[in-house]
Amino acid sequence: MMETQPNSQEPAALFALGLRQFNEGQYFECHESWEAYWKPLQAGVEKDLVQGLIQVSVAYHHWHKGNVKGALRLIERAMPRITAALPVSMGLDLTSYFDKLLKEHAKLQALQGSNLEGVVRANGETEAPMPDAPRLMQLEK
Repeated sequence: MMETQPNSQEPAALFALGLRQFNEGQYFECHESWEAYWKPLQAGVEKDLVQGLIQVSVAYHHWHKGNVKGALRLIERAMPRITAALPVSMGLDLTSYFDKLLKEHAKLQALQGSNLEGVVRANGETEAPMPDAPRLMQLEK
């Protein structure tokens, strides 16, 4: 089920919605929610982290559409933003997530090196084999 942004535009609700969308594989929608959360943030670790998470969500969207090169580039741009916030930020277990993201990065590199970047679907779009995208987990408070 696709969710839209909350009417209240409350920052915590936008971030939580984006997290839920990300974990459900709704990467484009997640990008929209997190971008609305990210825009008003002051410069700093939180803003950089959220920008990195947005880049990862867009990377998975590109990967699903068969754009392996674009997905790889976005994940590589996101990685320094995420590592700067390790081990935990915004209640997220980033160390565990980053370890899984490194494995996904390796899969993308292997896909890019092959001639199997994507398969053509009936409607003419390409679709690269999707990974088991790592979920972002919030730590218990």
